Amino acid sequence: MKISWQKRIEEEKGAALLLVMILMLLGSLVVAPLLDFMSTGLVAAQGSTLT
Repeated sequence: MKISWQKRIEEEKGAALLLVMILMLLGSLVVAPLLDFMSTGLVAAQGSTLT
């Protein structure tokens, strides 16, 4: 039983939005700790240059 392309496209409507939302969630879970780590490193570097 063949499904027409139009029917297949209608069934997958919104799949790109879901994929983008998942990627944004994963990206935010990676970026937040990375920024925290970088800020800690910058504070430590400033403290070592003052002494």
